[in-house]
Amino acid sequence: GRVTGVVVNGRTVDAELVVAATGRTGHITGDVRAPAEGGDSGFSYVARMYRARAGAVVPVSPVPFAAEHAGYITIAFPQDAGTVCALIVRPSADRELADLRHEQVFQRATAAIPNLARWTDPDRFQPITPVMAGAGLANSYRSHLDEQGGVPLAGLLFVGDAVSTTNPAAGRGVTLGLLQAQ
Repeated sequence: GRVTGVVVNGRTVDAELVVAATGRTGHITGDVRAPAEGGDSGFSYVARMYRARAGAVVPVSPVPFAAEHAGYITIAFPQDAGTVCALIVRPSADRELADLRHEQVFQRATAAIPNLARWTDPDRFQPITPVMAGAGLANSYRSHLDEQGGVPLAGLLFVGDAVSTTNPAAGRGVTLGLLQAQ
């Protein structure tokens, strides 16, 4: 009836409190917690990583460069070592924008979108990954409690995506994680 530790690589580690940060697919106590509520966010995305060529300057910014357009959102994430991620988020149901997963279509589109063009200009930046497509971005909440509203296992606390997941728009996951840590 109470968690008293964990087993890691065959070794028991005793603990008064176990924090489960196992992510949205973690299976720890899956059989005693209430099922998750929520579902697909309705968004999909395509992204590609670039590295600055010699002489190109990548501004340091604590926030990404985002722009909202009619029917899609674009975000440039400057990162370390002169790298940047160019991202286009679209409604999953938009089949026309699904073609952005093709390299030539993605490159033409980013060249035409002002807040991505500066980060994907082949004279300044070199692609270092293929175009990466993602979907199935879920918004969900899974309570710490069992289906009757009781604590299923004392001494076990869930945090992060083990409790709730959001699509990554507006940094909601970071906000939730910081609030949970506090």
